[in-house]
Amino acid sequence: MRRLSTELGVALGATYKHVPTRHDLLVLVGQDLYSEVMAPTIRGSWHARVKSLMVNLSTTVAHYPGMAGFMMVNVDDLVPTDLNATMYGILHDTGFSDRGVSTVLSALFFYVTGMLAGGFATPTAKAFAGSDMQARFEEGLDLLLLGARARLDRDLRGRSPRTR
Repeated sequence: MRRLSTELGVALGATYKHVPTRHDLLVLVGQDLYSEVMAPTIRGSWHARVKSLMVNLSTTVAHYPGMAGFMMVNVDDLVPTDLNATMYGILHDTGFSDRGVSTVLSALFFYVTGMLAGGFATPTAKAFAGSDMQARFEEGLDLLLLGARARLDRDLRGRSPRTR
């Protein structure tokens, strides 16, 4: 907080008046990062739109070491309602059941935040020396979305003709 106050050129007390704790500051940073993810308008198939959002999330958060771990642990404080609503809308409009949407969103959350918290970190990155981590991340995302496509097919088969 002292360093932030110095960078801003304000008294420490002024910083604490607006942001009482380090935790509150990191929550604001996390919310800002999520808002950056929502900036682009994405067109195309559900797969392309979901992948674009997840790649945008990963590249945005990857620039801030430690934030992915904070975001994972403090997900209740950060609740990215715009991102969740957008993702829910894409998946639900595509034909996923509510349970299917929940399953896909959970899998994407754990994959992306896990990769950010561990995959792009230095010790893990060394294990994949010579490989392109971003390409591996996107290939894994495609694999996960292929599984989501299987879930979509199951959800669509499970609906009665009147609800299709």
